[in-house]
This record gives sequence, structure tokens and C-alpha cells, in this order.
Amino acid sequence: PGKPDENGLYRDGAAFADLARALRPTGRLYLFGDGLGAAVALRLASRADVSGTATLGAFDRFSSFAPAITRGVYTDAFDNVAAIARVKTPVLIMHGRKDQVVPFAAAETLKRAAGGTAVVAPIAGEAYHSVDLCYIASTVWQAFDRMGTMAASPGADNGSAPE
Repeated sequence: PGKPDENGLYRDGAAFADLARALRPTGRLYLFGDGLGAAVALRLASRADVSGTATLGAFDRFSSFAPAITRGVYTDAFDNVAAIARVKTPVLIMHGRKDQVVPFAAAETLKRAAGGTAVVAPIAGEAYHSVDLCYIASTVWQAFDRMGTMAASPGADNGSAPE
């Protein structure tokens, strides 16, 4: 119940992460967010108990691609640039090179804002919206495996995307 809003989405994401942590108190916690869900994942990624994050089709700032008439309303909403700057664990940014909703440049902006914690994995094809999650699942799991290895080996290189 209630009215959906930005803070409510963040609270829902935190509740999900808290539940995952309660179910596996000693396990690693990885986040995955697609589109608007990427904003939630990136906001939560700065939690101390998060081991790594993967996003698909993340925007840099919601106001960047909102319709011009509504941009003034969203100036501070869903600021993924600010969120990723606070993340200290690895982030895999997957993005369609020809995404017609959120330009590929958003992925590059997020990588720069991450200060070395993020890698970009371009997706071939038209738009990330048309990507079957089964197609990218192995890439995500390989990245999470690699992030786990990096967490176990402090100082390990995280500068390249998984193969």
C-alpha cells in the first residue's frame, strides 16, 4: 500500500537486501538492477555488507533523459552519478551501445564517477530493453565470481570486464 516514490523504492530495496542478509548472514550480497532498478541497486551498493553490483541500462541522472517538460521536477531525483561515487566495491555496468532510451554515454559517465570501482560491458544490438536476461546471466555471474575473488584478495585489479 501507499504511493510509490523515490525514497519508497530505496526502502523496498533495503528491505530486500536486509532479508537476503538475514537468510544468509555470512554469505556475500550482490545487487543487480535493470533500468530504474539500477538506481536502487547503486544507492544500496554503498552499504558495508554489499560485495558487488551489476547494472543494466542505468541512466546517469534521471533528469538527463526525462521528458523536457518534467526535468525541473526531477533535478535531484535518482542521481546515479552521486550514488556510484559513494560505492567502494566493484560495479559492472552493462549497457546497450544503441540504447534508444538511455544513451550509452550514461554508462561512460557512471564509470568516470565511480573512481575506478566500475567497468563497462557494452552490449551489442539495438537496445538493452531487448536483451534477454538469459543472454547476460553468465556475464553477470562471472562478474560476481570475479568480484568475490577480488574481495578475497585486497588490491586485486578490477580494471577490466569479465571475459
